Amino acid sequence: MPLGVPELTNEVIDRLRTASPDLASEYFAFLARNGGAESELAIDPGWIHVWEADYALTGSSEYGLADFLPGYFAFGSNGAGELFVIQRGAENPPVFMVPAGDLNAGSLAQVADNFAVLEAAMRTDA
Repeated sequence: MPLGVPELTNEVIDRLRTASPDLASEYFAFLARNGGAESELAIDPGWIHVWEADYALTGSSEYGLADFLPGYFAFGSNGAGELFVIQRGAENPPVFMVPAGDLNAGSLAQVADNFAVLEAAMRTDA
């Protein structure tokens, strides 16, 4: 999997976990293993950038998710104006895409049953 991201310390991931304890454990486990990722996807939309924990700390608020799509957390993008989001408070939530310029529940499109399915769709042959 072509990661191309700086290594993260456990301290940064712990800060994210403290700020957002209601996120899926699969997401935190992915960050601990990889720090973030940029990869082709075997499912639509075909590309993903999972933000590093330090950007994930601020990304949702920068995009205004609390105002426009409350209860969701943005953790990455497809590089073409769409965000990857998961629902807060669910242990194994589905993964959705949503246009960054149209943050509302009606614009959510499910792309994976959960984070583990999304991770399995990431390209692993660097």
